[in-house]
Amino acid sequence: MERRHLKRRVVHAPVILDNGICGMSTDVSATGIRFMSDGVVLTQGEPVTFVLTLDHQDVVLRCTGSVVRVDRANGKTYIAAAIHNVDFDVQGTSH
Repeated sequence: MERRHLKRRVVHAPVILDNGICGMSTDVSATGIRFMSDGVVLTQGEPVTFVLTLDHQDVVLRCTGSVVRVDRANGKTYIAAAIHNVDFDVQGTSH
């Protein structure tokens, strides 16, 4: 049964976890993100903090959330995370 209530958008943007590991988003909604990385080790339920950079680095989202799913395929790890809090900067201005 599908549990998503908000539309997901395909977004390919850099993701940097608070431990410095980098990845790439595959899709984003107002309350969640899915990203891939080949160096990440996270488990379901674990808190996660990351930065998502959009629009050629003009918009930077600093997000906290929790891991809801971990999938592995083709040597990559795919992380789905619920987003609980977002702070953002636009062209270097905090909002």
